[in-house]
Amino acid sequence: MNVLQWAMGHKGMITKQPQKEWNKSKTISGCDQLGRRIGTIMRENNSNEMLLRQQAGLDRNRRTNRRRSNGEPSTYKFQQEYERNRKKKLRQMAKAQRQLREFHSHPVPNFRTLHKRWENRNRVRQLVSMHKVTTAQTPLTLVKSMEAKKKRELQMLRLEQQQLKQKRFRPKLCSTSFDTWRQKPFVPRIQSSFIKAEPFQLVSEERGKLRKQYDERARHEQHLRWRKQAAEWAQRWHMEYLQLRSLTNFKARPNPCKRIKA
Repeated sequence: MNVLQWAMGHKGMITKQPQKEWNKSKTISGCDQLGRRIGTIMRENNSNEMLLRQQAGLDRNRRTNRRRSNGEPSTYKFQQEYERNRKKKLRQMAKAQRQLREFHSHPVPNFRTLHKRWENRNRVRQLVSMHKVTTAQTPLTLVKSMEAKKKRELQMLRLEQQQLKQKRFRPKLCSTSFDTWRQKPFVPRIQSSFIKAEPFQLVSEERGKLRKQYDERARHEQHLRWRKQAAEWAQRWHMEYLQLRSLTNFKARPNPCKRIKA
């Protein structure tokens, strides 16, 4: 008996066999196995058919013509995604801050490589110093002191040369130099530094009188200036008053029907 005969229950195909006792657990397990086999066969057939339709481009119209289900909008799904991303970012920030607060010791330096590097540097410096002499440039103390020493040596040589010239100098005797011989010899003497007091006259009284005259003259000029400014201001105010008064006078309009003599 095959699967098809068992599913259809055809009586003619079933051979008569001696009836056996019905075992419920065995039949249920057999049905489960049969259902799994049928499901796998149907899924394989459906997948092959869908693959062929996708390759041929026949399934594109069905996708476009599908009706959208009247469920919740897609924006709420995106909101959940945003919330998930926000929580993830907060966890990452908390983790980073926790790592910053943790103590991280520096690695132990490799002293062997450092010593080798220092030895190479010293060797190179010694080789360079053998062939080239360097001078201090940053503080410029050594250079300046050497220059100052050279300048001092030159100044000492010049002073010695001048002293030798003065010692070896011999004046030439000529007719013009005889005038100095005719002068009287210098005789030292002591002069008194006492200053004699002479009578003097103060002019404070005259200066006081002149100052009073000057103040009176300045006061008079100031009064004249003030009077002149007051007269100008009064004249300006009177002119403005006359202009305003002329504006208040009544002026009749000209007669438009008046005949003009030709």
